[in-house]
Amino acid sequence: MGRLVRLLFAVTAAVSIGSDAVWGAALEFIPIRIELPAGQAATILEIRNHGGAVAVQVRGFVWRQKGDTDELSQTEEIIVSPPIFKIADGGSQTVRLLLRRRDSKAEHEYRLIIDELPPPATERRQIVIALQASLPVFAEPVGESAEQLAWRAERGPGGILLAAHNTGHRYAMVRALSASLPDGHKIAPSLVGNNPYVLPGAERHWLFTNTGALALGSVLHLTVTSEAGTQEETVRLPR
Repeated sequence: MGRLVRLLFAVTAAVSIGSDAVWGAALEFIPIRIELPAGQAATILEIRNHGGAVAVQVRGFVWRQKGDTDELSQTEEIIVSPPIFKIADGGSQTVRLLLRRRDSKAEHEYRLIIDELPPPATERRQIVIALQASLPVFAEPVGESAEQLAWRAERGPGGILLAAHNTGHRYAMVRALSASLPDGHKIAPSLVGNNPYVLPGAERHWLFTNTGALALGSVLHLTVTSEAGTQEETVRLPR
């Protein structure tokens, strides 16, 4: 995503017995989603600091999805330079990213974990809290690639689940999802998991908790807004 977006860290506090000390930083990431076109192995991330001086660590992880859980495995497929640095108040740092492994036939998904490193505790009983950000990185395959979500409804713990299975070769991100009942009444399910991305070959679920409005066996009309635009889908509720 090329547009400039600011992600502000909440104030991080270091609280000690008998005194209060507050420190923190407001960090801006450009971009907040990194996409490498096919054939491109290098790019940059700019981190700007709008708060107090801060130390930062950046690490690369392979990103997989299992059920509605994101699984991260630290990897050497992404070279991060520099991996640890300090940014002064009002300063910025350019971080260079290089992919060591490129399989051009498939999309590869990673996440950058960016840690705000706390200063050393000055008192033995001091509590220091550090904050963390996670940015997605996508290495696109050669040729045309598109998301392709297949939807179904099923019974699940706590209610009726809508499942989206990505059968395409590119990640999908569901920005909005609503369902219309046969009588025209609209209901919105709740996302299960931490983010609305559905990686290729993976599934993501949305939960209807108010199942009293759902007639088992009836048809739901879905309005799905994703990176590809807005589509209409139809699913049948389980009996």
